[in-house]
Amino acid sequence: MRRVVRKTVTGGVMLAAGGVPGAASPPGPPIDPTVEGMMTPAGIDATAPRLGWKLVAARPDARNLKACAWQVLVASTLGDFARDEGGLWDSGRVESAETIWIPYTGRPPGSRRRCHWKVRVWGRSAPDVPSPWSVPSSWVMGVVRPEDWTAKRIGAHPATRV
Repeated sequence: MRRVVRKTVTGGVMLAAGGVPGAASPPGPPIDPTVEGMMTPAGIDATAPRLGWKLVAARPDARNLKACAWQVLVASTLGDFARDEGGLWDSGRVESAETIWIPYTGRPPGSRRRCHWKVRVWGRSAPDVPSPWSVPSSWVMGVVRPEDWTAKRIGAHPATRV
């Protein structure tokens, strides 16, 4: 973005086509979503996986970017996201500046289930304007209940050993 600086008749400086550097603006969409510190992991055995993301400025001249709230949607299908619905969890707006180790508190997803999620944040400099949603990410649950373990013996039957 190019800023045009012009001197006014009174000798002051006017900024045009760029505004005031560091002025209030909402953050950009969160980036680098993680689950248990990993990007798109498979085999998560935590029943309440912890989510995280990084903040990014919407404008290159923004300074001192801090969140004041966030909202997470978790769904079992990407179709829910088209309607901005979280079939498994919609945190609603949560007043917090935290961006790491946010515990999932939605419906238990169950063993081997893929969970899609996205997040948006509100910045302290523009607390009434949410960022765009992050790019959807996902994680796959591992086997979380003992009764979900199933196996069949491979190899020779014990009675046929020589």
